[in-house]
Amino acid sequence: MTKSILSSLLILLVKFSFSQEITELTTTVPGIYYGESKWIDVNNDNIYEYILAGNSNSSPFTALASYNGSEFVLDTSNIFTQVTNASLDTADFNGDGFMDFIVTGYNGSTEKTYIYLNDGTGHFVEQETSMIGITFGKVRVADLNNDNKPDVVITGTANSTYHAKLYFQDAQGDFVDSQVSLMANYFGEITFLDANNDNQLDVLLTGFDTSYAPNAKLYINNNGNFSEAAEQSIHPYYFTATDVADIDNDGDDDLILSGFNSTYNAETSLFFNDGNGSFTKNSTISNTLDQVYFGDINFVDYNNDGFLDIFSIGQNSNNEYISKLYINDGSNNFSLNTDVTNAIIGAGIGSSDWVDFDNDGDLDLILVGLGDDSSEVGIPYRNETESLSVTDNSIETISIYPNPAKDYLTIKSYVNIKTIDVTSILGETVLNKVGLTNNTLNVKELNIGMYLLYITDINGQKQVFKFLKN
Repeated sequence: MTKSILSSLLILLVKFSFSQEITELTTTVPGIYYGESKWIDVNNDNIYEYILAGNSNSSPFTALASYNGSEFVLDTSNIFTQVTNASLDTADFNGDGFMDFIVTGYNGSTEKTYIYLNDGTGHFVEQETSMIGITFGKVRVADLNNDNKPDVVITGTANSTYHAKLYFQDAQGDFVDSQVSLMANYFGEITFLDANNDNQLDVLLTGFDTSYAPNAKLYINNNGNFSEAAEQSIHPYYFTATDVADIDNDGDDDLILSGFNSTYNAETSLFFNDGNGSFTKNSTISNTLDQVYFGDINFVDYNNDGFLDIFSIGQNSNNEYISKLYINDGSNNFSLNTDVTNAIIGAGIGSSDWVDFDNDGDLDLILVGLGDDSSEVGIPYRNETESLSVTDNSIETISIYPNPAKDYLTIKSYVNIKTIDVTSILGETVLNKVGLTNNTLNVKELNIGMYLLYITDINGQKQVFKFLKN
């Protein structure tokens, strides 16, 4: 897979002034645990809302929180089915340029999965699906057969039975069970990565399997057909959290995990990929991190220096909930940032998600879970790092959004597009495409950082945009 290689030259090209502070923002929206939260830009204004679903005050809870300029407040214009023991993810399911979301959990009577379609005005329309509903599991979305339509993987329990399902979205927008045999599990994670560098997203499942033990299974994607990898080099885990990035800049996807290992001890480990899907634990980096389980973990360029840092939440061996930020010095030496760590409440049994919610050029945090003071956490944090602001770009014939972009970049054009090229700020081409389907460019596999987007129309006119991938 073609990757952007960010090196120390980035520091010479772009000058930043750094502040290592983070600020807790006011929110009137309750916190949750046994659930998740994710940022979502509802109306493409580059100011993000967040959605959350899980257990709040011993009851199912699903909500959208909107920023009014001074605090986050409950969006009362949307009514969602309330679920607990939940998982959620975001995607533009119908290709209309507005982000939708999917949520699965227990609605008070049964396990259900719902898709909420965004009409572009801030209103979501509920679509009850035929996909299995689960609890104590995960739902994750990616295009797994390269048809530019989001597909869905779901794992967890329903009716006291473990499940793992892959659904492909068809041309009518329906989700069809692929009948692929996957490792049924609960309290695990679904991870998309290009393990063998063939430009296709593979699937890693971790969790407590039907033999009642931690496990991990990597499935290799061959044009939408999945089979178990011949080499299974990822250690078994459950209560898992994962993230993927090319942390060693060698052009392939590496993996970080936290969870309970095969000896039922908390573990946080970084695995380097040899480019062929063989993963080796890096003990030097792993041992510098707190060993935790039942949390979340993220690669995040917190201080905008072009190097990926690590943010981790979860429960340690002393049964303490922690939230910690480790800063990368540029050589993959990680050290604890005590200022930021002390400013963020310790949490577990929840999630952490980063995006530039206020469009000021740095990544902000939404954190949910059970706090170290036994509270139900639902706290947004503003990153106060001073950096280059990235705004929405538009010209007479073409506009792109959202900017920054996480998974998909929407390109609206009044003329037909001939070619699209994306380069790093060092000039390396990382993505090229002929034409455009559904006005959507998949940038999910790009590393976090700044990119240049070159769009050439059928008349030969070329336009250049700058966007931030987060």
